[in-house]
Amino acid sequence: MDSESLAPHDAATLQARIEAADLFNLPARIGPPPTQSNAVDYEFTVEDDGSPHAVAVGDEAMPAPLRELLSWLRSVPGREEYAGPPGEQ
Repeated sequence: MDSESLAPHDAATLQARIEAADLFNLPARIGPPPTQSNAVDYEFTVEDDGSPHAVAVGDEAMPAPLRELLSWLRSVPGREEYAGPPGEQ
């Protein structure tokens, strides 16, 4: 989701939720990778001033602030989702 393509209110909400999740300070991996073939793994990638940071997390290990960010992201019209191995887009 590109914050520049969002309505001002949504862009501000996105920024606030990223900050609330402390996304830029999280490690590259939270919890172990999923071991079951039907387990869900998410990768959040954020970029600020050309500096990207990616965080991978399984559904069961996801902290509440990231879960709230994910829920909000899913509610925004015009979002893009990718389903596949993390890091491949």
